Amino acid sequence: MGKQNSRGFLIKIGDGAGSEVFTAFAALTAKSLKIGNERVDVTTEGIDPTAAIWRETIDGTKSVSVSGDYTLVKEVPEARLMEVSMSKDAVANFEIVVPNVGTFSGAFSVEAEVSGDGAVKGSMTMESTGPVTFVAES
Repeated sequence: MGKQNSRGFLIKIGDGAGSEVFTAFAALTAKSLKIGNERVDVTTEGIDPTAAIWRETIDGTKSVSVSGDYTLVKEVPEARLMEVSMSKDAVANFEIVVPNVGTFSGAFSVEAEVSGDGAVKGSMTMESTGPVTFVAES
């Protein structure tokens, strides 16, 4: 895939089938992508109370979250987004394409809001619910 001029994130939603197919349905503008790598502090005092205590950490919670305003690319997948948003667990597989960077893939919980001017624009927030893979754009 060559360099893209777009600055919006392209959001693709999985159809939920066994051999899942992803369809682009929205481009995020006014967007935010956060990759969380929280550390857990496991510092313990040594035997010598006069010695310096160095902070020690281990891997903790990892997460990816995306939010922003969207403009529809295709209307049919928006019905899938609303179906997921209204479901009990509100989780589906998504691909988030960041132009000139790469693609993040995984299961995300989603909250969506459609603006008052019809089903053309809205806002959404997605939070990872498990491991997320990243493939750099080549």
